[in-house]
Amino acid sequence: MKDLGPAESQWLFTDADLDRTPSRLDGITSEDELRRRKKAIEYVRSIGLRAGLGGREANSPSARGVMAPAAMLVHRFYMRRSLKDFPEELVAPAMLFLASKIAEDSLKLRYIVNACLSKWEPGALPWEPDPNNKDTYPPQSLEYKRWEREILIVEELALEALCFDMAIINHWTIFRRAILNLNGEAVPKWMKVNGLELGWGLFNVIAQTPLVVTTHPHILAFGVFVILLAAMDDMSISSAIKSNSEASSAFTVDLNDETTVEQIKHFCARVRAYSSMDLIDQGLVDLIRDE
Repeated sequence: MKDLGPAESQWLFTDADLDRTPSRLDGITSEDELRRRKKAIEYVRSIGLRAGLGGREANSPSARGVMAPAAMLVHRFYMRRSLKDFPEELVAPAMLFLASKIAEDSLKLRYIVNACLSKWEPGALPWEPDPNNKDTYPPQSLEYKRWEREILIVEELALEALCFDMAIINHWTIFRRAILNLNGEAVPKWMKVNGLELGWGLFNVIAQTPLVVTTHPHILAFGVFVILLAAMDDMSISSAIKSNSEASSAFTVDLNDETTVEQIKHFCARVRAYSSMDLIDQGLVDLIRDE
């Protein structure tokens, strides 16, 4: 498994770190913080689709390429700043704007602002200038100006909080490449055919939790693979891990290393725990079993 460099390692946190976040220090409970982070991720997706990301198709490659890093940025940001000072309604559009730049699929800010107006202030007028007639651009409403100003302020503050480090090892990219490169008879045919679609659905769920910043990206990608196998083939997590030593190489994960195996099991256990809290789909509780 590839070791993370100093830049990447600073964004890999422990479970204990989640008890010392700025939001927790401001008196926000753990459950409330987790639910509000989830809400921020949901806002990212809602605003992105309203803004025309991926042609309004959540499962398009371009939408996936923006939404995955946007979710990561949300969680990174809230490891450095408090929900008390930065509500999810403002952080979501700012992180979406940043993520679209990282993915080189930049959304125009006015599309994001108009999406925010549509979602939270439906009576406010969007700004829709005619690009072919720049001399007669319509005036911007007060609501539009306020949203634009606040999103840009949060973006600037977020860049400072994130140390201007926009390098992200995308868990989804690791999973996608591994699935496309799977070989061997040991890998079920359904995984080769439907693995990407099933995996994206599970990634969407997991991205709502801090697991994206507490789990090594290769462990997370392989952990998703293991959960899918356990669920689809009705086996325990331990059995799913043992039966896929051949596939693990595609994820650059060494199953001969006991620490790596324990990290995979811990990841799966945390997914189950978040499910049992009803933070994410409760159906995962029954699908993830160790024995």
